[in-house]
Amino acid sequence: MELRQAITVHIRINLHTLKFYETLSQKLERILRMKDPEQMKLDLRALVEEMNQQQAEMEAKSLTKIEYSLLLEAQDALNLPEEQLIPFIKDLTEKLKPLTFPGWSLRTDNYRAVQRTIFTSLHEHYGQNVQAPIKLLELRDEFMKWLERDRA
Repeated sequence: MELRQAITVHIRINLHTLKFYETLSQKLERILRMKDPEQMKLDLRALVEEMNQQQAEMEAKSLTKIEYSLLLEAQDALNLPEEQLIPFIKDLTEKLKPLTFPGWSLRTDNYRAVQRTIFTSLHEHYGQNVQAPIKLLELRDEFMKWLERDRA
């Protein structure tokens, strides 16, 4: 019971900052619906191990939470190896730092500047690899979602 509560709290705290916690949250819900307490305990321990593994992977790559979430989004959308994406993500987050201060998304001009910076960077680096430009717009929107969560 304590393990279940600890995992639930940890996931809820981190759900808005890391993409992989969305998947973990869904797994936790599935586990909590189980009838067999022994299987539930085993699956909860496996879930804790997965959380620890993801955290270690993020730290090993020297990525912040937001960088790691953007990397996961980019990998899903662009189907490129992370070795190509990590330098891009780090460069992009550096470009966005002066634009993403507390309350940044409430200023329309600032919000649009962040959108423009993301799209321009995506287009310059990956525009030739993407069949439809709409994919870049969708990825930009996903990046915006994570930035809003991280730096609201």
